[in-house]
Amino acid sequence: MEENKSLEIKKEQEVLPAPITESDSRNMGIWGDKESFVNAQRMAQALASGTMVPKDYQGNIGNCLIALDMADRLRLSPFAVMQSLYLVNGRPSWSAQFITTVINKSGRFRRPLMFQVTGKDKTLACIAWTEDIEGNRIESIAITMKMAEDEKWIEKSGSKWKTMPEQMIRYRAASFFGKLHCPDLIMGVYAEDEVKSFTEPRGKAVDKAPNPFVKTEPEAKSEAVDVEYKEEQEDIFEGTPFGGN
Repeated sequence: MEENKSLEIKKEQEVLPAPITESDSRNMGIWGDKESFVNAQRMAQALASGTMVPKDYQGNIGNCLIALDMADRLRLSPFAVMQSLYLVNGRPSWSAQFITTVINKSGRFRRPLMFQVTGKDKTLACIAWTEDIEGNRIESIAITMKMAEDEKWIEKSGSKWKTMPEQMIRYRAASFFGKLHCPDLIMGVYAEDEVKSFTEPRGKAVDKAPNPFVKTEPEAKSEAVDVEYKEEQEDIFEGTPFGGN
C-alpha cells in the first residue's frame, strides 16, 4: 500500500513543472520575476518621459520595456539600444552599424569584422569575414550588385543602393554574417534596410477587389477616428506621470 502511494506521489512530481531557479530567473532578464519586472517598469517610465529618446519611445512604456530587455540581454546601455532599434513599417529593426558594433564587442572573434570588396559598379561584391578564437576564417555569403538587382533592393523608394552602393553592400554583408554565425547576438531582428526591402509601409493601398458591402466613409470620418484615438491615449495615461495637461 505504501509502495503504491509513493509511486503516485512520484508520478505527480513528474507531471508538475520544475520550479524556476535563480539561474533561470537571471536568464529571463526583466521577465524573470515580479521584482525585476517592477524595477524595469519604473525605468521604462523614466525613459518614456524623456525627450532625448527617439520618438518611438517617448510616452510609450511598452516600447521602452522591450528596449530595456534587449539592452539587458546584450549587456548594453538602454539608450544605445534605443538609438539603434527602429520601427520600420511596423517591424523592429537594427541599424547596420549597430549589428557590426555588437559583433565586434561580443568577444567571440579574434579580430573586428572585415570586408573583402571586389569589382566595381555592376560587378561590385562584398564578403564580411573575421576569425574565430582558434584563428579559423569565417565569412558571410557574397553580397553582389546582381543580388541587389534580383532582390529589387535597388528599386525600393528612398534606397541608397544607387548613390552609396559600396557602403550599402558592406552593411548587408555584416547583417548576413550576423544571421549566419551569431543570430543570438542580433536576437533575430533584421537590419533596417532589410526590413524596408521586404515590407510595405502601413497604410499603403493594396490591390484587391472592392467589397460591395462596405461603404466608403468620407474623409472627415478619419479625422474623428484620430480624435477618438487621442482620447483613448489620454485615458491610458490618466493617473500616471504622463497624464494631465
